[in-house]
Amino acid sequence: MTTVFIAGSISISRLHKKVQERIGKIVSSNLDVVVGDADGADTSIQKCLHDYQAEKVTVYCTGDLPRNNVADWPIHNVYSKAKAGSRAYFTAKDLEMARKSDYGLMIWDCKSTGTLSNVIELLREKKKSVVFVNKSSDFVKVSDKAGLDHLLTFMSANARAKAEEKLNLSSMIAGIAQEQLSLDSAGNERSSAGEEATLSFVAEMGEPLGSQYAELWQEIAQLHITWLEYVELYGTKKSRVDLLNDVAPHFFRMVQDRLQEAVMLHIARLTDPSHSLGNKAKSNLTLQNLSALIGDPNLKVEVERLCRAASKAVEFARDWRNRHIAHRDLQLAIGKNATPLPAIELKQVNEVLASFEAILNTISLHYSKTESRFGLGSRHGGAVELIYVLDDGLRAQKARQQRLIAGNSSHDDLEARDL
Repeated sequence: MTTVFIAGSISISRLHKKVQERIGKIVSSNLDVVVGDADGADTSIQKCLHDYQAEKVTVYCTGDLPRNNVADWPIHNVYSKAKAGSRAYFTAKDLEMARKSDYGLMIWDCKSTGTLSNVIELLREKKKSVVFVNKSSDFVKVSDKAGLDHLLTFMSANARAKAEEKLNLSSMIAGIAQEQLSLDSAGNERSSAGEEATLSFVAEMGEPLGSQYAELWQEIAQLHITWLEYVELYGTKKSRVDLLNDVAPHFFRMVQDRLQEAVMLHIARLTDPSHSLGNKAKSNLTLQNLSALIGDPNLKVEVERLCRAASKAVEFARDWRNRHIAHRDLQLAIGKNATPLPAIELKQVNEVLASFEAILNTISLHYSKTESRFGLGSRHGGAVELIYVLDDGLRAQKARQQRLIAGNSSHDDLEARDL
């Protein structure tokens, strides 16, 4: 069943007639609704839902009890480690609602960073929002970065500056752009947004720098995504690792090893020499190419320096590539007097990725006065969603076993499955 996340700015205490009608259509369509418990728009939305006799409503709150629940609907408690009463404390429930819903209906006063953050979070989750803009008394659809850019035009300069201060808005927008510019889910073709970005880089930097920069941007964006998924599974919480071990320890160990190897290989490849050893005719796509394509002498020197630093930082990954992934070192394999492979540490990989980002941003700042911020969040349909699905499955399995033991099993409990 489709779930709608309805929220709005705390400054809005009365809902426009258009918003009330839209909520009425949601209720009459028998859709599930998730709503917060704050004063202002949340309470007004709850009252409107109650007026339409909505039943399929869940009120989300951070902590044990909601601040507002006008119809005593079911409650979904979200617990946050942030300081009680802080913005981060209450944002926890909004993030959960964005994850659980299918699309959003937002009521915005053109300055609230909380409502704007909800729109961006839904966009990160590849979910659409319809935003009622109080200033224009009309709806704006936000399904991609272009829609978000249009929404932001309703903000005053002062409101935009405050959003930048509170949310680091430019970085959040860059993260949305990164998602859209990355390779498609099949990994075979570039998205239309990616094609447009390549043309933009070429127009700003000229050829051949623009084309190679665009391809390297794509490579580094994909590398960040792979690494983020690895960290979400294996480098964030011990409880997640325990969950994977409870479900399928051998399989998820294979996944861990393959992801590690993929990241090591990708890192090493991006800092390879411009030409393959022993075959000067074979050119490689590598960060080492960039300085030779730059005309400005000062920029060339700085990029050369950054590339040398990056090459030194990736030595551990190159060792993995040379002795374990691309080749299988004999002495290492049989364990005779071989130097062990270096440990793969989260901090070390993060520093390497930061060095790659610094190279790209040094160039883009020179030519277009823009920067990219990679690694701002996990992908929709990625590791975090898998973790929650696995946890739901284990909980359901435990409940099923308890019903079987107690003799209260249902037909579904006994039904043979052929997945």
